Amino acid sequence: MRGEEFNEPGVQRLPTRRFAAFLGACLVGLLLLEDPLTVAGAAPDFAVIALVYGAVRWGALGGAVLGFVLGLFRDTLLLVDFGLHALVLTLLGYGVGKLREALYLHRPAIDLTLMAGAKLAVDILVLGVAASGAWVAFEQRFFWESPLAAIYTAVLGGVVYRLFASA
Repeated sequence: MRGEEFNEPGVQRLPTRRFAAFLGACLVGLLLLEDPLTVAGAAPDFAVIALVYGAVRWGALGGAVLGFVLGLFRDTLLLVDFGLHALVLTLLGYGVGKLREALYLHRPAIDLTLMAGAKLAVDILVLGVAASGAWVAFEQRFFWESPLAAIYTAVLGGVVYRLFASA
């Protein structure tokens, strides 16, 4: 059974060492690459990339723990609304992990759909709380930047994961 899980159709499941390297690359991307890779206000979210693949791999509890750690990491970098990202990514990790348990997620492009949806969910929750009633600013950022950032995150995350899978 263990050998068969790597031969499922769709997205390959990375061996443990490659997955650890992938998570490390996502952390480096989170620290160093999000600002330089910003295009027209849309930045990729490496925390969401790591979270989605981790939650699909480890399930609801593992996704929640990974989301909490990634959220705290992001919160220490931003120092604005401390704990907000930890809460949002914990809930999102749990939700994606539950989806993995309920659905057949080894089809092509499901991971891309999950990443785009997760990025939109993060933006709705974080921007909604951070707006503090300034709904014009929320609408401008959410409707102009978030859809592009969601697509950008999904495409970049899929490419990076598949690079690690093919190496």
